[in-house]
Amino acid sequence: MKKLIYLLIVFVLLSLKSGNLILWEKAYDFKLYSTWVNKIVPFQENGFVFIGNAENNNDHPGIAARIDNIGNLVWYKIYEDHHFDNLMLAKDGDFIITGDKTGIPFILKINSSGEKKWEKEFTSIDNQTLNNTSCTGGFWVQELSNGDFIAAITSITGCNYDLHKFVSYIFKTNSSGEIQWDTSYVDKTKTIINSIQAGFNNDFILCDSKNDTLRLTKFNSAGKSIWSKIYFSTNSFFGGQLLKIDDGSFLVGGVAEDYIMNVLNFDLAILKINDNGNVIWFKKYDTGENEMFHQLKQFQDKSLAMIAWSNYKIYIAELNNNGDIKWNQKFDVFSKNGADIIETSDGRLLIGCMNNFKSWIAKLDTIRDPIDYVWKSSKITEMNYPNPISGIPDHDQRAYKIQSYPNPFDSYLYFETNSLNSSYSIYDLCGRKLKTGILDGPNTMLNTTEFIKGMYLAKISTATKDTVLKIVKQ
Repeated sequence: MKKLIYLLIVFVLLSLKSGNLILWEKAYDFKLYSTWVNKIVPFQENGFVFIGNAENNNDHPGIAARIDNIGNLVWYKIYEDHHFDNLMLAKDGDFIITGDKTGIPFILKINSSGEKKWEKEFTSIDNQTLNNTSCTGGFWVQELSNGDFIAAITSITGCNYDLHKFVSYIFKTNSSGEIQWDTSYVDKTKTIINSIQAGFNNDFILCDSKNDTLRLTKFNSAGKSIWSKIYFSTNSFFGGQLLKIDDGSFLVGGVAEDYIMNVLNFDLAILKINDNGNVIWFKKYDTGENEMFHQLKQFQDKSLAMIAWSNYKIYIAELNNNGDIKWNQKFDVFSKNGADIIETSDGRLLIGCMNNFKSWIAKLDTIRDPIDYVWKSSKITEMNYPNPISGIPDHDQRAYKIQSYPNPFDSYLYFETNSLNSSYSIYDLCGRKLKTGILDGPNTMLNTTEFIKGMYLAKISTATKDTVLKIVKQ
């Protein structure tokens, strides 16, 4: 017998006639002008912890709070000058919060009572000074199986997507937030890190976009690229969030941009890939109006939840493992500043957002049947999609660039490349291989003090192409 679920939320400006549909609801007054809920995570069986941000005159503090299973506030903390992006329950039972503090990225660790255990601010990564991270796709962090953290963020000079420089940073810290290795790549085009996701073998996948073109790169725990692929060479796909699911694959959720009758249209979309980056399926969802993707979740029964928002509404759809819609619902909300929906251990839904300028959380009694508002969806396969999305290597989809400098060189030689998965070999003119290795970033420095003066050949190899450069030791 199908379990009855009602998914209807009516906020301040609407009348709530069916009060029994909401099991409980709470508004939290933190004595600030306006506050909202960004992220909710379960705290074992003892309630929930959530984070949000606030507007209070010219201040924008972050808020962390814990509630019990019926929504009563247990504690809350206000962090001045902290903008919160993400919240994660660590393996040791503490909580990790990321964000930026007046433009400087930080990782904050708190215990279950809200007490700060440590906080690390990152003013310099890869010998580059960070002075503006508040205009990015967020500060992303994931915990590896050994308790270390992988973090990623994009810094934009001047917050002008058309004129200024983008610098993306990837780094690994230990369990205390101390950097173990870091790397960066610089681009004057619109390149933004959207999310990262820990993998299945102590590795991780980075999702970024270059001029609204989706790119995925898999790294090992030492930061070495395993593969790098881009998708949708002629179709924009941006805002991607990665989700690792239990069948050994990954989902990428975002917004697919195209033109219909010369009118720009935004559809919600999900791409499913295997652990090697190859496409399993791709599906677009049309809500009838332009919507913005928010996040993906996985429910206890292995079904999926896609959440989107636009125009003071939250949209949620439950999908099966093939991306087909099982049910969907539209919620009218008071504000689109932040929102989260999670499934509780007893199969209900917890929704958090802003209501009447206050952080608001409600627990809903739920049935999963299609209701009045219906999304249209279309499954697009590799065979009938006009631009194949089989995961083409990054350098095959854009201009491949490799150069060395200085030339002539003295003690050190640098290779600059836009391919994230390349190796090098250096030969003398008799064909003897003298040095070989992996290009571990867009700028790789080689110590060449053992070379004598003369001419050499440097071969740069990718999965599909070899490039040979003449270099001279002076």
